[in-house]
Amino acid sequence: MIKLPSGRSTYFPAAGPQFEGTYWKQDINSYSFKWFKEGKSFFHYPFMLTNAFNNIKNADYRLCHTFPRDDNHILIGDSGGFQIMSYGKKGKPVHIEPVSILRWM
Repeated sequence: MIKLPSGRSTYFPAAGPQFEGTYWKQDINSYSFKWFKEGKSFFHYPFMLTNAFNNIKNADYRLCHTFPRDDNHILIGDSGGFQIMSYGKKGKPVHIEPVSILRWM
């Protein structure tokens, strides 16, 4: 069961390829840009949103990016439908089957 703070909106920062491919590979003075790394990040924030469009080839997102597997950290997966439609409108083919997105989630 997901437990969110009650009585207010909860912000879920979206992690895209700009983080996964560059920023998250860097540490500055032993601090990480991965905001979910408790005690080792510039600031700690336990929530994150990512999407299937950018990560469908990554079978275990949590393991790959060391996102914690505990009740205090929440990772939400999005279908990536916006990206799929945007690329389609630009004439760029996207070959992702809906069942693949569900399996990834």
